[in-house]
Amino acid sequence: MSAIWVTGATGFTGSYLIDFLQNIVGVSSVIGLGRSQPDSARTDAFYSVDLTAPGVVSGIAEESPPSLVFHLAGLAPPADEAEMWHLNVGGTIQLLHGLAAAGCDGCTVVCAGSAAEYRSGSTRRLDEKSPCGGAAPYGFSKWAQTCAALSLGRELGIKIMVARPFNLVGPRLPERLVAGAICAQFADPDTRQVRVGNVQSERDFIDIRDAVAAYWKIAEYGRDGEIYNVCSGRATSIATLLNLFSQFAAHEKEIIHDAVRVKNVDLDCVYGSNEKLNRASGWLPRIPLAQSVSDMLEAVS
Repeated sequence: MSAIWVTGATGFTGSYLIDFLQNIVGVSSVIGLGRSQPDSARTDAFYSVDLTAPGVVSGIAEESPPSLVFHLAGLAPPADEAEMWHLNVGGTIQLLHGLAAAGCDGCTVVCAGSAAEYRSGSTRRLDEKSPCGGAAPYGFSKWAQTCAALSLGRELGIKIMVARPFNLVGPRLPERLVAGAICAQFADPDTRQVRVGNVQSERDFIDIRDAVAAYWKIAEYGRDGEIYNVCSGRATSIATLLNLFSQFAAHEKEIIHDAVRVKNVDLDCVYGSNEKLNRASGWLPRIPLAQSVSDMLEAVS
């Protein structure tokens, strides 16, 4: 296999995916693309780039043409809405046009979407045929990214599959994500309180290590133009998540319900079906949520 690209290589998912790829037999070269230089050299080459700049991708592709691209680069809240649209959609368009311009129209691109692309209001298990369009600016931009990637892929002759992850958990999870925010509070020895919003809200939590394994399965077994949920298939309440952190934390904490942390979209139950990916590849998540929580706390202790 020729070079594999990972855009967003210095991000949370990118760092785990690169580590995963380095252990795959037959992978000869992993090339990272990102806005900033990585802390450590885990890739065979790294390019510090702005994906939205015209001509950047084609220049790199002519030098190191990929057979497979994992497109993880993107922005999420609290990023500015205009910046999210610029990178999530504009960066994807520039990536695909750049690959085609460099003659890499035969490569495969696994594009990372988001469960935020689904519309809110449904309490049933979400599969890939559930209504999409998003419920907030981030979801709007990711749905537009998915539509642009699939449409351009057909036009340019590039094989596109979309991996649609649900709520990620695992060591080093950013604090902007719910489990990361809870973990940071439990791990802080200087506070005796953990402030949370609506604890009855239910989400589908998937460990990042299972998620990157799913991305690889999608690259291996996915069909051109298809979308695949990456999820546990179970709904877990924030209250249950808090109980797990309480169980593994080194110090007892008082749980404070903070109205400021309650969001309009927090009153629902969001969980997915992983049946499509399982049928295509045999993938199923292996890491239980309790282990994810324990590993998160251990990583910051």
